[in-house]
Amino acid sequence: MYIGLTEEQQKLQLEVREYYRQLLTPEVRASLANGGGVGPAMRKVVRQMGSDGWLGVGWPKEWGGRGFTAVEQFIWFDESMRAGAPVPMLTINTVGPTIMNFGSEEQKKFFVPKILAGEIHFCIGYSEPGAGTDLAALRTKAERDGDEYIINGQKMWTSLASDADYIWLAARTDPEVKKNKGISLFVLPMDTTGIKVLPIQVMGETDINQTFFEDVRIPASYRVGEENEGWKLITTQLNHERVTLCSSGMVERALNDTRSWAQETRLADGTRVIDQEWVQI
Repeated sequence: MYIGLTEEQQKLQLEVREYYRQLLTPEVRASLANGGGVGPAMRKVVRQMGSDGWLGVGWPKEWGGRGFTAVEQFIWFDESMRAGAPVPMLTINTVGPTIMNFGSEEQKKFFVPKILAGEIHFCIGYSEPGAGTDLAALRTKAERDGDEYIINGQKMWTSLASDADYIWLAARTDPEVKKNKGISLFVLPMDTTGIKVLPIQVMGETDINQTFFEDVRIPASYRVGEENEGWKLITTQLNHERVTLCSSGMVERALNDTRSWAQETRLADGTRVIDQEWVQI
C-alpha cells in the first residue's frame, strides 16, 4: 500500500505554499506579529484570502466553497499553519458549516457570504469557570422574555473575543431538564449592551479573555436552531473544529522558529545557544 500524496495533491501543496510565499511578505508578517493575532493587519490578510478564494475551501460549491476533499483540506490547513497564515479557523471551519446546517434562511443569507469573504469574525462562548470538559454543566442563562432573551453569565478562555464581531454563545434555556437537553445556541454582536471582555494574561501572544454578560437583551431571532436543541449544534461545531487539530504544520513552524532563535542568540560568553550540549540533546 502506498501512503502519501498523489501527484495532484502534491501540486496543490506547492500551489498553497507559493500563494502564502507571495501573500505573507516580511512586511506583512511584521504587521501580523505586532497585532498578536488580531487587529487590522490580520483582518486585511483574511479579506485578501477570501478575495483570492482561499477561505471555505472545504465548503460545498453551492455555498461558494471549493469542495475540497478531506485530504485536500488537510493539505491546505497544514500549509496554512506552516506558513503562519492567520486563518480564522473558528469562523470558517466551525461556525460557518453549522450555520449552513442549522441556521435560519435569514442567518444563512447574512452570515455565510460575509464569512466566506473574510469580513466577519467569531469567538466561541462555551467554557465557564465551572464548565470546561463537562460543557453541559454550563450555567450562563438565557431567559425568554416575549420576543427577546435576557442573558446573564460568564465565559472563560474566550479566544479572540477582544477583536471578534460576534460570539457563538451556548446558554441554558431550560434548567429543569437533563443538563445537555436545556441548552440553546445564540449569535450575538460583541458590541451588544451588557457584554464585557477582560483579558487573561497567558504566555505567548494569543488573545485569551473572560467574557461577562449582564442583562444582555437580544432578539429571539439571534438564536440558531430550535430552543433547547443546542447540544447537537455544539457537537457539530466541535466535530468540524477537531479536524484542524491534526496538522503538523504548526509544530514544524514552531520547531523552525526555535531553531532559528537558538542559532541567532548568543550567551554571555559569546557562544550560540544552539551550540550548547543541553540544547542539542
